[in-house]
Amino acid sequence: MDRGIQALDKLFSICSRLTSIIEIEHKQERIPLDDLWRSAWMPVLETLSQQCCHPMRDIRQHAFTLLQKALLLPDFGHNVDLFLAQSNAFNLILFPLLEEFLKSQTVIDANGLDESRMRACAMLCRQFLQYLAGVCTASPHLDSQYWSSHPEEERVMSDLWSRVLEYLERYMETSNSNDFLVTFSVLSIILFIESALNRKRSFQSRSRICYLC
Repeated sequence: MDRGIQALDKLFSICSRLTSIIEIEHKQERIPLDDLWRSAWMPVLETLSQQCCHPMRDIRQHAFTLLQKALLLPDFGHNVDLFLAQSNAFNLILFPLLEEFLKSQTVIDANGLDESRMRACAMLCRQFLQYLAGVCTASPHLDSQYWSSHPEEERVMSDLWSRVLEYLERYMETSNSNDFLVTFSVLSIILFIESALNRKRSFQSRSRICYLC
């Protein structure tokens, strides 16, 4: 078990060097940044995600912790567009992980499975909040004019929010005792959205983000 945890730590330590590696490769090989970013980050995140389903609780919990840290690192998405980085994080890492925990056959015992499901839900909501915070920081004037000129970004955000709600609903149906935690996570996201909207009302226009609620 100790060797497994050490291996995860070594894998996570690679994350701190990925940004410089991507930049060097881009200058030397002229490979598009988007392609370099995917080839560098995705294998690391996918491996951590796979270990979140490990039958041994200590390794599983440690993998959860490191995956969450990796996704919240300032360097994550540093070389690419925010919407690209976050859509990859959700569609290639988080949603497949959530789907894995919904399967009827798993190597994790019943108690461990319920615990892992709740950790996965919490990580999903935390990542979506991080995504929203990044959007508000990168685009301070989230009014209707902004979204009209960025239809693809609006579509990505709407699709992600719909899928987040879909998975949380499915988890509430399978959970035996943690419906409150899932509900609280959803409320946290909605409160953040409402807070962001309140800050924008001083510009006399309401962001289309309200339709996500």
